[in-house]
Amino acid sequence: MLPSIPRSLGAGCPGFGPGLRRGLPALRLLAAVPVLVAFGAACRLFPEWEDVTVRQPETPAAWAGCGLSPDWEVRAFWFGGRAVSAAGSGGRASLLLPRGERVAVLAYPIRAGRELRPAGALYPSDGEGTLALTWEGGYRAEAARVLILAGVDPGRFDLDRFAREALTRLGDPWLRPPAAFAESLAAETFRVTWLDPSPLFAASVGGLPGSAASESPFGSSLIPDGEGQAAVSLPPGVHRWYADWGRVSVELREDGEAAWVIIR
Repeated sequence: MLPSIPRSLGAGCPGFGPGLRRGLPALRLLAAVPVLVAFGAACRLFPEWEDVTVRQPETPAAWAGCGLSPDWEVRAFWFGGRAVSAAGSGGRASLLLPRGERVAVLAYPIRAGRELRPAGALYPSDGEGTLALTWEGGYRAEAARVLILAGVDPGRFDLDRFAREALTRLGDPWLRPPAAFAESLAAETFRVTWLDPSPLFAASVGGLPGSAASESPFGSSLIPDGEGQAAVSLPPGVHRWYADWGRVSVELREDGEAAWVIIR
């Protein structure tokens, strides 16, 4: 993945501009480096803060069609800190975020105590003051969160391309969550071909009282026939669907056989 140009030393700190750096002769600049590094660290320890309004996206049509009206919790992650806020009326939340830091902001829909796949955005690149979260941005913001928690600057990676490739290759990018690539992303050994889809297996779920929507806004719903049977094609792994009547969980083994099916 393509690295970006590193931030200038002390970027975002008041009073530390290009003029200060240009006016120093070479020897004086070298002698000043420890002081400047300490100044940059102080800016990080005592950052300026911005009150940011976060707007969550519209509920996916498939969720609304299955009677899902989840609660929302907004979480922000940056180096050395995090913030949490419940979404208020109108699908908005308020977060106090550090200026000059790259922040992953994610809004998690919560249904019956379980998290569905989040919407998200990156601060400040996606906006300042008001941050509009999107479902496409949720996958990208999750990748940034994984990198931040690993101690890696997400600005070194082309996360736009990472999320775009996942959506294009998989249809539902959450079939391969970013956490599955945590080590390779941190080590910069990730290959985009790892996003190629796995083989699909035909599966059938019976006993459904009605339709159920995927936990992912990009996933396929379970739509039963007149006998409560729903056919679906799935890759190996754990898959979940939700509705106002309950939830369905299915795990497929690598050979395509169902390890377990739960309907509640």
